[in-house]
Formats: sequence, C-alpha cells, structure tokens
Amino acid sequence: YTLAVVDKEKIAITGHSRNGKQALMAAAFDERITAVIPSSGGTGSEDPWRFNGDKFDNETIAQITTNFPHWMHPRLRFFVGREHKLPVDQNLMMALVAPRGLMLSSAITEQQGNPWGIEQNYRSLQPVYKFLDAENKLAIRLRRGRHGTSARDIESYLDFFDYAFGRRDIKPSNFLYYNYSFEKWLELSGEKIKPDDFPEQGIENLLFSTNGNKIRNVSGWEKKKPDILQRIQWGLGEEPAGASNPGPTRYGGNRGDYLGTVIGQPESNDIVDRSIIYDRSGYRGFGDNLYGNLYVPKDVDIETSKGNLPVIIYLHEYSYSHGFARNSKGIINGFAKLGFAVFIFDQIGFGTRIEEGTKFYQRYPDWSKMGKMVVDARAAVDAMAKLEIIDKKRILLAGYSLGATVGLYTAAFEERVAGVISVCGFTPMRLTAPENGNEGLKAFSHLHGLLPRLGFFINNENRIPYDYHEILACIAPRPLLIVAPTWDRDAVFDDVKLSLKRAEEVYQLYGAGDKLKLNAPNDYNRFSPEMQKYVFEWLQKNF
Repeated sequence: YTLAVVDKEKIAITGHSRNGKQALMAAAFDERITAVIPSSGGTGSEDPWRFNGDKFDNETIAQITTNFPHWMHPRLRFFVGREHKLPVDQNLMMALVAPRGLMLSSAITEQQGNPWGIEQNYRSLQPVYKFLDAENKLAIRLRRGRHGTSARDIESYLDFFDYAFGRRDIKPSNFLYYNYSFEKWLELSGEKIKPDDFPEQGIENLLFSTNGNKIRNVSGWEKKKPDILQRIQWGLGEEPAGASNPGPTRYGGNRGDYLGTVIGQPESNDIVDRSIIYDRSGYRGFGDNLYGNLYVPKDVDIETSKGNLPVIIYLHEYSYSHGFARNSKGIINGFAKLGFAVFIFDQIGFGTRIEEGTKFYQRYPDWSKMGKMVVDARAAVDAMAKLEIIDKKRILLAGYSLGATVGLYTAAFEERVAGVISVCGFTPMRLTAPENGNEGLKAFSHLHGLLPRLGFFINNENRIPYDYHEILACIAPRPLLIVAPTWDRDAVFDDVKLSLKRAEEVYQLYGAGDKLKLNAPNDYNRFSPEMQKYVFEWLQKNF
C-alpha cells in the first residue's frame, strides 16, 4: 500500500502448512488482501474443525494444542471431542473473505488432511459467493500426492491469482472427489419412499415373533431373523450382479496398488511380516479387484501353521486421505503379539480407493456405499477362508468408527465370522435427533452418502425399518464386544446401553449372555491405548 508501483486491488497472499492457516486468517480480517490460497493448512485452515478428530485421522485439536501450543488460544483445548460445539468453524472464517478470491488447496492423500471435509467447506461457501455474484472468485484444488508442493502446484496457484484478478483466463477446474449429495442421488435413483408406509417402532423387545407371539426358544428366533435381515438388506440397497475373486490360497506376495506406497502403509517390522494379497495367476486382488495387506506374526512358521492361524479383519475409520495407513500400525502389532494375523484393506472412497467412490451412485443408484463395504468385508472373509494358513473357525472382525459399523452389518449376514469388536460403532437410529447433540441420520444419508434411503426418515426416525439392536441380535450367539465411550459426541450412551439390553435377550436364548460385552470408558470418540488394552484382554479371554 506504500508502493506506487503496486496495484492495490491485486494483492494476494498464500502460505503452506502452518502458514496456510496464517494466510487465511490474515485475509479474513484484512480486506486489503484481495485473494488468498491456504495451501495444506489442514485443521484450522481449509479443513473444518467439525470434521477433525481421531475418527477422521487428521490433525486433531489435541495434537495442535499440545504439539504447537503457541499456534492457537489455549481455550481451544476444551473442545477436544466436542469440536462441533465450537462457536465458529472454518466455513464461516472463509466466508469473511468473500467476495475476494479464495482457493482451497490440499492433497487428497495428505497424512494430516481430510479431502472430504475440505470439500464440505467448499460446498458450504458456494452459496455465499453466488449471493455476492462472485462465483468465479471461489476455487478448490485437491492435488495428488502428500504434504509438500512442487512447481506444478505453484503454477496453478499463480494461475488462480491471475484468473481472480482478471489477468489470465485459465479457469480452475474445481474437480470434486466427493460430489455426492442426497438431492443428486434422488435424481439418479428415482426413489420415492413414504415414511408413513412403515410402522412406528422404538427399541422394542425382540422376543416377539412377527405375528406378536412370545419367542421362547432359539428356533423361534431363527424364524424371525430372516425378516430382520431382509429389512437390513433393504437399507443397504440392491447389490448388482457380478463375479468375485476369492483370492489366493497361499501366503506371500509384495505387489500392491502404487498409491499404497505413496500414502505409506505399514511395512514388515520386528513383530509382523507383511504380504499383499494377490492371485499368483496374474489376476491380482480379492473380491472386486481389491488389494489387502495380511500381517502375520514373525514367530509363526508358515509351513507348520497351516489351518491354525486365527485372523482379525480390521476395518478402518473415516480416514478419507489415507485409509488404513496412518494409525493402524500399533493395532496391527497389538493383535500380532496375541498370535493373530491381521488382514486390512481400504474401504471404497478412502485412501487408495478415493477415485473408485467418486462416481459410485452414477454406476449403482439402487445400491449404497455401505452395501458395497459389507460386500467387500465379506469378500475379505472369503479370502481368509481360502488361505491355507488360516484357521477358518477363527476369522474375526474388528473396527473403529466407520469400520465398527461396517463390521456389525457384515457379521449380521456372515455366519463365518467367529466374533466381532466394535469401537464407537453406533447409536440407535430411531432415537437420533439434533437435540441429542449428534448428527443423526444425515451423517449416513446426506454427509457421507453411506445409506441414502435413510434420508427419507429424517424427522420420522421411529419408522426406520431396522435398528442396531436388531443387527446386534443377528450376531448372537457369537462373542461381541461393544466399546462405547460415554463422552462420544456421535452417540447417546444410555441409548447404546438400551440397544445392548435388547440384544442381550436374544443372547440369553442361546445361553450365551456372557458373550455380549460392553466396555464403557469415560472418554471421547477415539480408539485410545487404554481401549486397545481392554480389547486385547477380551480377545485373550474369548479366543
């Protein structure tokens, strides 16, 4: 502003990482800055606070306020586990920049990032820029790669500044990897569901048959169970016809998706050896051309352990940028120390499979992403059951957050699963409501696009055709551990307990009441070392 040579209408600012946060804050509060690009600023920059936390595997408030206490005000620490209670979020910070130029920039596979959350910010800002007749001043660029930038990225930043200042006509593409919306799905599917066509239900006693008679034995329950599974399948949608690869028979292999190397998946170490599952005939993968990593304890003799090795299929959380890669090493090693092999793979739309999820509903409008995740998990069971080193009677599922939910759905249908571990996996859907402090059905139908059909039941939650107590009961009498932190922002603990109480009635029919276990730590939504320790102890007692 003090230099005569400078055009005061064309002053841009950018910064990378911590400086990305700083650049955004500067532009939000200083209108002399007419365009800004926060580059991989992460949480507190282009990534919203609401969508950071352990279940998103990105930079958490706990990490920022302990590792870099000078970055933010100390009061931010009080919102760990209650990020949605912050009085403002980054979409509001960014709205202060409008109608000036703003490009959100990060990498889709950035270790501390959350590309899905960044896209939510971008979509939230679009109405503001449209209202101010400045739609061409808002852009998003999610590059391939990790945290660092290169010449190709800086050139694109300069292109945006030139475009925002009217100096060049290289328009940003604004490509979205997570372009799902409930409204778009309605158009694609043509679905029209009336909640009034479904009966009102609560978290009811399960020991009544469909005609209202009291169920007094296992055979009575087994007659009711198919009806429940049919209703659950309705929620998952219609799986299209297809062929599936059951996977190889022998252990070994080290070829995988190149993105796994880019992201940095856990390698072999002094506790486990890693093998990437593929078919030696050249048709690599399992299920629908999927890659999975099998980690086998170092002290296991492959030749003498044929058919004796128990395995845990571990299902990861809402880790959009890197799938299972970031926080799974300690869990893998912990299971391996107990003598378990661990099989792990990325869910559709996550990590190495981000692009696979982009056009899912254009391809399969009558299915659901949760339905696909269940099919993939069952394919993992197929792969493990075929491997000659695995004990087919000891194939378990375990998961945290999203993975815990997928594991529960999968085990309800898959009888070969010997036991399940669910950490922060659910809250009853019929009891969800905004006043309870959780996102409710919209988390599945609108935000993550996992179960679109549930969107028809918003404000009519008591008419949802099925709920989690029924899913849990369908797993009986197999061992089932539910870890439900009492401070979980996405669950109401008393409602979770009620679900278990109802499912326990079915477990008791089998004389297996002790097989259903609840662990309720006074903690927030995470898979803490203390929770992991409890899980390992439970495994030792039950398997």
